[in-house]
Amino acid sequence: MKIQLINMLANMSKEYDDKFDVSSLASPRSLDEYDVNIIDISSKDGIWQNHHNISSSIDIMSDFKSIKSMVEHSNKSKIIYVLPQNVTFYSDYYDYGAKKGYNNAQPIKDNIENVCKHMLPQIIPNCGYSISLLFENTRTIVGEFTYEADFCFMEDDDCVTKSHGSEKCTTIEYGNGLYVTTLNITKDVDSLSAYINYLFSNNKKEIEPEWVQNVQFADDKVQEEIICNSQHIIETEKRKIELATQRIQENSKYKSILYTNGEHLVEVVIDILEQILDCDLSEFIDLKKEDFLIKKNTGTLIGEIKGVTSNVKYEHISQVEVHYRGYLDSLEEEQREEYVNQILIMNPFRNKEISQREPINEQQVKLAERNGCLIISTYTLLKLYEKFLNGEISSEQCLDVFLHRKGLLKVEDI
Repeated sequence: MKIQLINMLANMSKEYDDKFDVSSLASPRSLDEYDVNIIDISSKDGIWQNHHNISSSIDIMSDFKSIKSMVEHSNKSKIIYVLPQNVTFYSDYYDYGAKKGYNNAQPIKDNIENVCKHMLPQIIPNCGYSISLLFENTRTIVGEFTYEADFCFMEDDDCVTKSHGSEKCTTIEYGNGLYVTTLNITKDVDSLSAYINYLFSNNKKEIEPEWVQNVQFADDKVQEEIICNSQHIIETEKRKIELATQRIQENSKYKSILYTNGEHLVEVVIDILEQILDCDLSEFIDLKKEDFLIKKNTGTLIGEIKGVTSNVKYEHISQVEVHYRGYLDSLEEEQREEYVNQILIMNPFRNKEISQREPINEQQVKLAERNGCLIISTYTLLKLYEKFLNGEISSEQCLDVFLHRKGLLKVEDI
């Protein structure tokens, strides 16, 4: 089947080129070269406008009159006119140099009388003195496709397609082989092809009316129950997938401590510490000294959290000790005694995969032992958190590790 699509934006219709010849409204090819011609007057740009303050005609009416004459003299081609959706009708154009536009803009539904009585009869042959259109949003099902329409025909004679449910006429035939539709059939190639195939197929089937669905036949009821039960299972499984997806996203948040640094790293590590040590750090004030200060009945933890692309360095351990010594000074001034342990939580080699990261240098481990500091890599912290979530280790056990271990905490130690 050879098909010509005639529209306003022929140079912008490349997506249709494989299946249709595309021509402009100003210069269509001979209609009888084609089996089917689609005259698309639905474009929201360039058609429904009048430079003068006139709402009963359009600027390019002369193009449509020429096409109308071609249609009237066509001997064999099938013709489909595609009416517009509720696009905007513009009139009274102004041009003030940098400022251009239209003084009047109204949806077609508010100008529908002029469109039906004065414009469409000049565009479409055989339609009499007017086409009666009603503004009503409907859906029409044709085969596997659902087509939207903002208008329907008020007359019902020679109706070819009707809307789903409301049974309003959305395609009508005016004479032999001339069709007019309010459906949005040109939104994509597949929709247009399916509509044409339905309209001109030799074995075209009547569209099933909605009331037929209420007629029970054979095992309809059994199959409907299967569908209902299956839909319930699908919805249940969808919910499971949604919950699992949310959990994976939450897990990804905690896994981010393996590659991040700065505020994000500190924020997530603090979240983990609050859970595994059963503490609340919401009132901790960051004075740009230590990253956390955790007080429990049995002691105090003071620590730093860092993400680096290198290995652990002496300066990292020394920085924790500076905070530690400063805190001891404040205890002495206040004449208080507390058991305090230093914690250095490090994300070393954060740009590398876990398997490719080098072990923390033995010299830094020994320095941490001498200084009374515990080094915990973010990978070890993540595995500790995993054990906590699985119920394999308690908050009391985690606190005992943080308070009394020195040197380097390894995964196999927990």
